[in-house]
Amino acid sequence: MDNNNKKTEEIDFHQAAILNENGEEVAITEEMVQKAFAELDNSSSSEKTEASGSS
Repeated sequence: MDNNNKKTEEIDFHQAAILNENGEEVAITEEMVQKAFAELDNSSSSEKTEASGSS
């Protein structure tokens, strides 16, 4: 097996991918999703705090 075949086998794009600034596909990892959810939770919590403080 040559290196190109090995590299292709290691990348699993059957799930989801995004394009980076260089136009390359980057697999969306569970870590990326968890980080996004954490950021949403944090922004949602701060919005609730700001809203309750302004009443």
